[in-house]
Amino acid sequence: MTSLTALRRNPRFARFFEAVHPFFWPVIWWTLNAVFREYDASNRTEFLIGVTWWGQVYVAFRGDPRPDPNTYKPLPRTFRPLTDTEWGSDLPINLDASFILPCVRWAGGIAHRAMTELVLPSTPNTS
Repeated sequence: MTSLTALRRNPRFARFFEAVHPFFWPVIWWTLNAVFREYDASNRTEFLIGVTWWGQVYVAFRGDPRPDPNTYKPLPRTFRPLTDTEWGSDLPINLDASFILPCVRWAGGIAHRAMTELVLPSTPNTS
């Protein structure tokens, strides 16, 4: 159990002792120690506590349970070589797949040669 003087000097709990009449300090000390034991036993992330003027400490909010570090273990990544048959296609080799892929004439795009001609200068640098 934490001593009464240590709790009074603790900056986190000093405001509780300021709100309680000194006659009831043993009550707040006793109930704070009870809340500490409950917090340790509950395995929660946090408690939000309040205090009444006669020293009764109450728990206003209990945080979430602490997550178990062994709960989530991702599967190790495995890399298949490109020669694996699952990477293959069901299309026959002699079938032209160009009708599936976007073409310049169907998609209305610009040919790569025309794109580079627009971006790059057409005259060589003379310096």
